[in-house]
Amino acid sequence: MSQVLLIAADKPLPLCDYQENRTHQIRMGGRPMSLTLTEGLKVEEHYYYRDAVAELGFPMRPCQYELSLTQAEKDLWRLQDYLEHNLAPGERAELWSVRVGGEPGQLRWQKLRLKELNMDALGLLFGGGQSCLTVER
Repeated sequence: MSQVLLIAADKPLPLCDYQENRTHQIRMGGRPMSLTLTEGLKVEEHYYYRDAVAELGFPMRPCQYELSLTQAEKDLWRLQDYLEHNLAPGERAELWSVRVGGEPGQLRWQKLRLKELNMDALGLLFGGGQSCLTVER
């Protein structure tokens, strides 16, 4: 089973890549180590999981993209900026977190205005399971 993040809208959205290498300090076997990961906001074509997501039957908006996002303030700001620049007032986008390759399970849904999109709201996407944040500009 895999977890995938998506952004869905009624109109095409531009692709973007704001990923960067970020170094994290971790402990492995009691020893401190540095781990560098490529993280950040990225919106790309939805190819790999498209059929598996369609099989779940969730009522997603038609223009769908894979979303790479980390639960970090910097990425939240970039996501807010991306939505601000690509949605007209009153338009909505859906941020989905879905598990593919298993039973659909319970769907958690939250609707909010773009100005209300914060780290707590974003936490819904990272809590596991199936969830959708509908964000209105």
